[in-house]
Amino acid sequence: MILKQDSLIYGGAYSQITQSLEFQQNDLEFQFSSFHVMDGTPHLYSYKLNGQSDKWSNWSDVSQTRYTNLKNGEYVFQAKSKNMYGVESKLAQYSFTISPPWYETGWYYLSQALFFVLLISVTFLFSRGSSNQYSEVLILITVITMFEFVILLLEPYVESYANGVPLFKLGMNILLALSLHPMERFLRKVFKRRRSKAVS
Repeated sequence: MILKQDSLIYGGAYSQITQSLEFQQNDLEFQFSSFHVMDGTPHLYSYKLNGQSDKWSNWSDVSQTRYTNLKNGEYVFQAKSKNMYGVESKLAQYSFTISPPWYETGWYYLSQALFFVLLISVTFLFSRGSSNQYSEVLILITVITMFEFVILLLEPYVESYANGVPLFKLGMNILLALSLHPMERFLRKVFKRRRSKAVS
């Protein structure tokens, strides 16, 4: 298996196997061949990449394939060959995982949640005073941040469920956008109530 940087990371049974790949290493090329050509005729090959497709490729004499922009997840590449008599070889396979990008890792979600909590705390702090200008701006920023955070959390699940159909993602964005105004009104009422208590 060769990366797009032309780095060989798996060369067969006697090579060191790299099972975990970084997200930027999601452009892979597989080269394969049959080592037992007894009749001197070219063998035909078929392959598939579990995790992307469960369908075997058509038999052909092409002994390489390339996959680009693979998503994070677990994959198993499988290849087989057959001779002119239709006898298939033993199945060869290579298992590997592609790590998620940094913006889909747990620590990034945690930092987003902490930032959101901090933003809410600062907004509550400003809502106690008599200054209405800063609290209005912070309410707007809080609502937008909440909107983006919810989209960030739901987007991977929606994409896997939608199987690439953009209508599901569009529907999710419309639904979240419709919730912005009620959410903003709710926060304004809460902060207005706190401001009234602070003044009294």
